[in-house]
Amino acid sequence: MNKSESRIAAFIDSLPPSSGTGKIDASLHHSILIIKKHILNPSTNLLSLCSDLNSELYYQLIDGKFLIEEDNDEVHFLQKSILQATSNKDEFILHINPTLDCNLNCWYCYENHIKGSRISKDTEETIFKI
Repeated sequence: MNKSESRIAAFIDSLPPSSGTGKIDASLHHSILIIKKHILNPSTNLLSLCSDLNSELYYQLIDGKFLIEEDNDEVHFLQKSILQATSNKDEFILHINPTLDCNLNCWYCYENHIKGSRISKDTEETIFKI
């Protein structure tokens, strides 16, 4: 895939750099990429990071699905994944949010952030017993 055939995936979020590195998260594909602080800033365009199509970073962005083919239908992929997950009778998935005080600030987040919230020790112990 070359640059003209690729685009930045829709479900991407990045954390501001701290302690020398920043994080890019392609949550739809469960991919995380850690990038040096001086490379990742608020105005960084992922495609602009790939000045050399043979660069290791370019291939990491492709492999992690941060850059995808132009005609890739991510919404269809997400709908298909949800349908498969909800119709699977052999697996039960439980997500536990130990806090509603998340500091990631993902643009797609639906949670109400509650400063200082955290599950109690009793609740935590009960969860581990399950």
